[in-house]
Amino acid sequence: MKANHVRDLVLIAAVLAIAVAAILPARSPKPEEDAAADRGDERAPGPVAAPAAKGATPAAKARDGGGKGAAPFADAVFALAPGSTWVYHVEGPKELVPDNRWTMEVRSLPDGDVPGEVAVGFGAERVMYPIWNDGGAIRLAALPFVEPLEFRGSRPIEVGGFPVPARRDLGEGAVWSQSYERTGEHEMTTSKGQAVRVEVRGKQTDRALAGELADVTVPAGRFSARRVDWTARIELFEGKRPVLDPLTAKPFRTEILWVSERVGIVRRRVEHSIPDEAVVTFDLVSYTISPTAGGI
Repeated sequence: MKANHVRDLVLIAAVLAIAVAAILPARSPKPEEDAAADRGDERAPGPVAAPAAKGATPAAKARDGGGKGAAPFADAVFALAPGSTWVYHVEGPKELVPDNRWTMEVRSLPDGDVPGEVAVGFGAERVMYPIWNDGGAIRLAALPFVEPLEFRGSRPIEVGGFPVPARRDLGEGAVWSQSYERTGEHEMTTSKGQAVRVEVRGKQTDRALAGELADVTVPAGRFSARRVDWTARIELFEGKRPVLDPLTAKPFRTEILWVSERVGIVRRRVEHSIPDEAVVTFDLVSYTISPTAGGI
């Protein structure tokens, strides 16, 4: 009798368990488990990455591909990195060319609207100039003899445009410009034939046209380089009054520049027509591309 009573209790417990299971709803699978099941993937779903914090540091933004530090110079023709250096042999009139070596060295990089610095000069002399990066187009005012000869060596008070565009824009037929604004003294002739010097403000516009690719041989080697033809004009103002004389009547300078991708400028031939004809040439002798020049 006792055995039959125990058996009856077990059967009653089993019936109650089945009834409770039928009443309770089945657990719904999580979305990631549904996706894994559809793929036939038996692995457990991996962790979900947390969103980046709003207060992430600039270094973290650079690593993540955002912010100012995300490969900003990858499309530049110049090798922009501290320590990158170009040395040129220069030929020209002795009164214009103080030494037959001219050097340009990148000292620091631009960061957004904050310019970097390049050190340039003849022989051992070095003068610091700002340099900007406009999406791979390098804006600087450090190249010598771009200004009228009577203003040579003067620092512009404003610079726009660029001497060389980004790689993607440096194709045959491309056009661009560079502009400068500077102040200084200009010698002019009065209506009575007297020579006077007046304080003027100059607005200079240089226009470029990219030509063919060609092999150019200079002391630094042989390079495939793009020819760029420049024409430069200037407007002069004494106060608000325009100054009209031979310097403003026609282009005062023409230039042929040869630029090689990943190296930079390999040759320049600068020709001034006012006050007298003068030709200055620059041939690349050596260059150092810093190993930190990312993307160059």
